[in-house]
Amino acid sequence: MRVLKNYFLVLFSSVASVNATSQTDTLKQVEVATTITPAPSYKLIKVTNIESHVTDNLADLLSKETPIYIKSSGPGGLSTISIRGAGASHTQLYWNGISINSPTLGQLDLATLPVAFIDEAEIHLGASSVVDGSGGLGGAVQLNTSANYKNKLNATFRKELGSFGIDKSLFSINAGNKKFQSKTSLFRNSSFNDFKYIDISKENSPISERENAETIQYGIKQEFYFAPNKENHFAIKSNYLDSYRQISSALGIETKGEHQTDKVLRLMGEWRNGKNKTFQHLRLAFVKDELNYIDTSLSINSRIRVDSYKATYNFNHYFNYLLKLSAQVNAGADIANSTGFGAQYQQNRQSIFLQFEQKSNWGYQYNIAARQEVIDGKLTPLIPTIGVKYFLTKNHHFAINANAARNYKAPSLNELYWNPGGNTDLLPEIGFTSEMGLTYTYRKLSFGISPYYSLVDNWIQWLPQESGIWTPINVKQVENKGIELEIKKMVKISNKSKLHLHSGYNYVNSINKSSALATDNSIGRQLVYVPKHTFNIVAKLEIKKWSFTYNQTVSGKVFIDASNITYMPYYAPADINISYSLKKDMKSADIGLKVSNLYNEDYQIMANRPLPGRWFLLFLKVNLNATNE
Repeated sequence: MRVLKNYFLVLFSSVASVNATSQTDTLKQVEVATTITPAPSYKLIKVTNIESHVTDNLADLLSKETPIYIKSSGPGGLSTISIRGAGASHTQLYWNGISINSPTLGQLDLATLPVAFIDEAEIHLGASSVVDGSGGLGGAVQLNTSANYKNKLNATFRKELGSFGIDKSLFSINAGNKKFQSKTSLFRNSSFNDFKYIDISKENSPISERENAETIQYGIKQEFYFAPNKENHFAIKSNYLDSYRQISSALGIETKGEHQTDKVLRLMGEWRNGKNKTFQHLRLAFVKDELNYIDTSLSINSRIRVDSYKATYNFNHYFNYLLKLSAQVNAGADIANSTGFGAQYQQNRQSIFLQFEQKSNWGYQYNIAARQEVIDGKLTPLIPTIGVKYFLTKNHHFAINANAARNYKAPSLNELYWNPGGNTDLLPEIGFTSEMGLTYTYRKLSFGISPYYSLVDNWIQWLPQESGIWTPINVKQVENKGIELEIKKMVKISNKSKLHLHSGYNYVNSINKSSALATDNSIGRQLVYVPKHTFNIVAKLEIKKWSFTYNQTVSGKVFIDASNITYMPYYAPADINISYSLKKDMKSADIGLKVSNLYNEDYQIMANRPLPGRWFLLFLKVNLNATNE
């Protein structure tokens, strides 16, 4: 509660210091132009249907709406992302342009990031992650929030009740005018997760009930937007999460009473300026992340607290509509205290990024960019990237693109300083990635195919030593190659009905090409927990006041040992969502039913971590909307 009190104190002190005067424009173009975005040659995925998952976490959203592989230990449990065969720490996550990966772990648990905290999500694949920062050897995920200056009042209450004690409540209110906007969201989610499963660890595989798996989360998002004139735009953005979860033991192991709390506070101030052909964007942010893991059976009480201070400045200048120069300067400090360190450690980072883009009047465009970072006063490897796009037809329906980039990831604080086992002699992981693509866009149909290749040197792996202590070591050279397919289609059936189709397929061949260990039996074999095949399809049918959504994700088998002998079989859970909407004047109400794991599939994503069979969720959404058109 002390953190929450400090949150409100800082938040309202910041609000009181801002003078919201008059404004004459929504600045929609300025908002877009001031942020450096991936050039058209880069590959990215725009995540859709975010509103449908507003009471879920980021892991649920990405696993349902994209073919990206999400490794999950179960409902509310640890969930991490793997893009193009890379590890969880090789995907960088950004909140409004600020890195939110844990400086100690090097990754982010997606189960601790509520969808209620974001408005937009975009996955930058391969070389496009260089625009965001370093470390995205597989890619990056950009999570953004924004204001609609046309909004006058929008108040929403959503309630969901379902199997296993699921109880979700969300209230949000957005209010303002062309001069000022306020966005507030409050939520609470809880579940006992006491589902039944087939216990294959016991004789005759009896039906058991999951224990010690309860989760409780609550949080708040508060944002204020100000635009005193046509050129300037200010914002204060914040969110706070308090999460408690019990950690259920793997099959065959008695419950240890493990549980974990996560408390995360994020604060940001923004200034945007756009005039003539020059646009600027300044962000100042503070992130406090506290984690407490407790194992009562082993008397473990592990605490981690990280305070992060970050600043980002973006600059864009358009020489004309064909030439653009972009620059970005970043600075930040992470101050970490952990029972695993035995001391306080601070890591300082600064970087500069330059990008030049040129287009032609007859169908081609290219971009050249480079990023240089300094970590604790030491220069890191230069990160260059280049891309080109060429339209094959005058109507721009067909286009081909190609890009290549170098990237690197510095070791995390745990890898460097964990006691015992940290290795201060670790080298950064160095990656090279390249890809090509063919896209077709015509009316309501879009299609894309993208083969890619990447090579990562100095891959870090934790290994046991003769002393019995686990230590991170630069061990592997990993080769990732594959192909990605995506198709979208909207079919208008009648004036009151339409069908949306969205499907994606990924093939990933992720091989340990070489190793520093002479006895490494993983050489030439697929990495563990990297499926070669993933596929998803989302079909949404809207008929008058009814909406029907069918969603299915297919993940191929994954090996769970380095020698590729033992594996987890493929799984293909499907969900359906049926809703009915009533509208009158400015008020509306939606009532619906969700059925998850429709075919009652018995499967696991992580070995010996069972998942629930078919389960149900009822939801009610009430909305009051008064908007200036």
